[in-house]
Amino acid sequence: MKKIIYITGDPGTGKSTIALELAKKIKAGIIDKDRMCDPLTHFITKNIGEEHPKDSEFYEYHLRELEYQAMENIMIENILTLDYVVMIAPFGKEIKPDSEYFQNLKYRIKKEHHLDVEIDIFVIICSPEENKRRIIKRNRKDDELKIKNWDKYSKKRKLGEVKNYHIYTKAEIENNDIHMAVEKILHFYE
Repeated sequence: MKKIIYITGDPGTGKSTIALELAKKIKAGIIDKDRMCDPLTHFITKNIGEEHPKDSEFYEYHLRELEYQAMENIMIENILTLDYVVMIAPFGKEIKPDSEYFQNLKYRIKKEHHLDVEIDIFVIICSPEENKRRIIKRNRKDDELKIKNWDKYSKKRKLGEVKNYHIYTKAEIENNDIHMAVEKILHFYE
């Protein structure tokens, strides 16, 4: 059966690095929301005067859903021809227990393309201290507010806390070492 593998987690946990290594090993397509959408999102928010694009109400109410829809559309095109597609994004709202996002996605693919897919979610985690270190190291404009207001951000994201994730979640994968994290994910497909 074809698989859509979601690599989710908070910013700075190593989602993209892990997903890229995983995709290489299983010969999967890979779709990274930030790489796909950030240039356009930043252009739009900059031109309406938003200093911190993804922390703005404008982004939350007008752009976020469009980013996820675009990502989903490209994923569907890929899963029609590939056995595996790896998706990278925080999926913060989508992996909440009461979200019907993944059920609706499976239904849409079945209805529109007569294709059954399996959806697996791996949540990448690391300690709040390591998370902060990585965010500082990557030095992105999008992260300035996170670092400036780390205590507030950390509490809002519940960094370091065990969360109650969605039914499709396979595992939390602690990212202390990229190769070890990828091997833990691969273990689910042996």
